Amino acid sequence: MLRLIATLSMLIGFSNGFIQQPVSRAMMPNHQKDPLSLKMATGTANKESWTYNPFDMDDLSPLDTLMRRGVVPLGIRLFRPEKYEEAVDTFMRKERCDRATAQRNIDAFFNDPNGWVVAYGRKRDLGEDFGDINAPTGVQKRPVFSFFWATFCAWFFFSFLPTRTAELGGIQPSLPNDGYCSRPIRAEDGTLKCPKFDDYAIQYLKDQ
Repeated sequence: MLRLIATLSMLIGFSNGFIQQPVSRAMMPNHQKDPLSLKMATGTANKESWTYNPFDMDDLSPLDTLMRRGVVPLGIRLFRPEKYEEAVDTFMRKERCDRATAQRNIDAFFNDPNGWVVAYGRKRDLGEDFGDINAPTGVQKRPVFSFFWATFCAWFFFSFLPTRTAELGGIQPSLPNDGYCSRPIRAEDGTLKCPKFDDYAIQYLKDQ
């Protein structure tokens, strides 16, 4: 019960304002806990170092945010950059960590605040291991598979589907033509069309 109360209190505190709360080093990789190996950085991100390369583990561009944590933290980073940079800078100052560790923790927090806070508390209090925040993404772990999968998806959605849809007569919504019909008829030109309601009713009664 005490543990539950403590967890809820911590969750409320983080939800009210992440950047006002001290953050543990529990989410940092082991090689960055040594003060002698810390790389301090302040201010905004160095955009000149952004490569937008999904296979580059050191890339800290918005593409890295999108691939690791999705569109929610990406949206905050693009449309509320002051809030995002303030959170990253505060994390770096309080945790004495590098930009990559701070930024990826902030991305994880904005993606799932409740889940991040719970994971942080369980790692701090129970010693559970939730992995390295800077671990390679799935694309970086399997570059060859990722390349072929991306190629297949691009071909399927941008080549095969449009071509096949055109061969079948294109997209023809039924709403402008008396709506949905469960028994379309084939016209003289070979296309499928929905009959008018009166014709459909007569044909339905004949089939009964």
